[in-house]
Amino acid sequence: AAMIVDAITYLFNFAAVRSAKKDSTMSKLTVVGPFVSAVALTGVMIYVFIDAIQELQSSGSGDVKLRIVLIFGVSNLVLDFINLFLFWAFPDAYKAILTFTDPQVLEK
Repeated sequence: AAMIVDAITYLFNFAAVRSAKKDSTMSKLTVVGPFVSAVALTGVMIYVFIDAIQELQSSGSGDVKLRIVLIFGVSNLVLDFINLFLFWAFPDAYKAILTFTDPQVLEK
């Protein structure tokens, strides 16, 4: 399921890049595509994280170090929220990355 979400979000990003290259003006898709991608991947990560916690708590297997798994999972979740905040706070930086242009050019 996670690979399907990756493929769909890559298509969103691909469409955004193609739209930006076709049009000299920034379209809404150049912002919406990566945002949808980030939200979808964050949602899948949260779902997998919760499912993994439930699985680890229900099994009596001593092979898995629960503390290490939780540290990595929480760290990834924090990084995802930081990325979402940065996307929201600095949209021109993401537009510049999508269109391979200098961010100062977008400010003009």
